[in-house]
Amino acid sequence: MSDLAFTIRSIDELMSGARYPNCPICGTSEEEARENVKAGCPNCYEHFAHVFDPHIERLHSVKMPPAAEAYAEMLRDYPEYLDIAVSSRVRLARNVTDFPFPGAMDGEQELQLFENLRGYLSEVGSGRLFEVVDLDSFKHSSIFGPASLLEKHLISKELLGKEGSKRGAAISPERDISIMINEEDHLRIQAMGEGLSLLSCLEKAEAAEALLSENVTFAKSDKLGIITRCPTNLGTGLRASVMLHLPAHTDSGQINGLAGDLGKAGYTIRGFYGEGTKALGRLYQVSNQQTTGLEVRQIVENLNALVLKIIIREREIQRLLDSNHPGYIEDQVHRAYGLLTHARRITGDEAMQLLSLARVGVSIGQLDIRLNNLNGLIHSIQPNTLCLEAGRKLGDNERDHIRAALIRNTLEQ
Repeated sequence: MSDLAFTIRSIDELMSGARYPNCPICGTSEEEARENVKAGCPNCYEHFAHVFDPHIERLHSVKMPPAAEAYAEMLRDYPEYLDIAVSSRVRLARNVTDFPFPGAMDGEQELQLFENLRGYLSEVGSGRLFEVVDLDSFKHSSIFGPASLLEKHLISKELLGKEGSKRGAAISPERDISIMINEEDHLRIQAMGEGLSLLSCLEKAEAAEALLSENVTFAKSDKLGIITRCPTNLGTGLRASVMLHLPAHTDSGQINGLAGDLGKAGYTIRGFYGEGTKALGRLYQVSNQQTTGLEVRQIVENLNALVLKIIIREREIQRLLDSNHPGYIEDQVHRAYGLLTHARRITGDEAMQLLSLARVGVSIGQLDIRLNNLNGLIHSIQPNTLCLEAGRKLGDNERDHIRAALIRNTLEQ
């Protein structure tokens, strides 16, 4: 419809008091679509095109710059950068055609979809052997369990906070694949790996998607591609991210400049647990924002190239800091190591800062610690995980003592 025709129709409807009817499929009203800027079902994007189309155009107008290609190497895993690139993740948002989106589903629909996926994914045979966690039931058995899954990045804070909804996660035995059920979308397929390993994460996520597609049909269209509840994820439904340890960017004050540059290029940088969280231990998540206009592999390749540039820049800033303050960083590293290996009580925030300095020590050749051990500690020292391992609620003081002992024992190995 032309702009003129749309304007004339809008005036006619205003004068006659007519309004757009609710979506005939899910019942979402125009007011709800405007207020939330989220669809209730795939049909909403067509029914309320006048609401969503301008928003989609704004969201996906930023294109990834061709300059990234100059730094691109063959997409592969990079274990040699483990001191800076802590972990990688590829997430695919998918929705099932037979149901409204989460938020527009009723309780019976939520339960039906959850039970169908639980039965399929937990069945032994044909490569399917997931532990499907019902977050409501899990919560009753242990108040720390769901929060521990968040601390290990197996579920999102959004899924954890959706009490009253039938929601859960299917988790692989290796804990490297997590399929969130009834989060913002019906399915959030996450594949995770250590270090800069976007390629293997992509392959695992796509394998899980293929497995699910044998049981359900995913919503998509020729115009929009993969259809998601939020317009920000349309097209591919892809969010790829790398957890980066950026002490030099942080200490030099260049982290804000990096965040601004990333935003202009169609990327985002977030805290330890994603959007709206702080960077614990100088750890940041860098991820794509653009989900349209490129194939999935191209988006992942561009992010991979960008991360390599950030790693190179981090090392350059680190060398500059070393030259400007001889011996300072080395002293900080060994002070941190002394506390980590001798302290009898450590808070969570202090532990993350000290472990950050230990990672710097490994990076500059001052400490001989396995980075895999440091990676494991990032998650195992979190408060709910400590309580879950103890099987009971721990007070702050007791938890700090257990955390210190766990760190000492790990580093002694």
